[in-house]
Amino acid sequence: MRVSKGGEKVNRKILLPVLVLATVLLATPFVSTASARTLQTREAFTLTEMGLNFGGTSTMIAPNIELITGEGFAAYYIAVDVGTSPPIYPNAALYSASIDVIMNVVTGAGVIHVSETIVFVDGTLVINTFERFTGLLPPYTSFSSNGVFVGYGTGALSGVKVQGTTSTYLSLTLGVVSTRVGTVTGWV
Repeated sequence: MRVSKGGEKVNRKILLPVLVLATVLLATPFVSTASARTLQTREAFTLTEMGLNFGGTSTMIAPNIELITGEGFAAYYIAVDVGTSPPIYPNAALYSASIDVIMNVVTGAGVIHVSETIVFVDGTLVINTFERFTGLLPPYTSFSSNGVFVGYGTGALSGVKVQGTTSTYLSLTLGVVSTRVGTVTGWV
């Protein structure tokens, strides 16, 4: 049976399979993306760092508001735990970080942004951390902050994504101790 449509005759026997094929072709990218996401395994991720802050440039940007940029972090201990695997201890000498701080010098409250790079044998993990703190006042013997982090891998770690929460505190015996706890996907 033929149906007239817009002056052209369309065969229903051909129209139905063409519509089904077009629907399948249009849906394929969405279905494959959804299944790729479900196939990627999420594992527990913990990064522990210990070291000391150094350097940086301090500027008063408003009354009682201090901006510290380019502060570094000299790590002497780094441990990465992924899932149930044994911990990985990257070479702390290959670790680098840039720390920016905005704080109220009267209340001791502020925010910290840390951009860090951790070099493994065959790849690199880049992590950005955002933390809030209170009570950072002279003589600077006490400090703690909490926040969130996100990161990604490069080189052999390309496709790795990490995210979670972070906490940092000052220990008079260990220096600055940071712990990042969350999940990782794409870790081989």
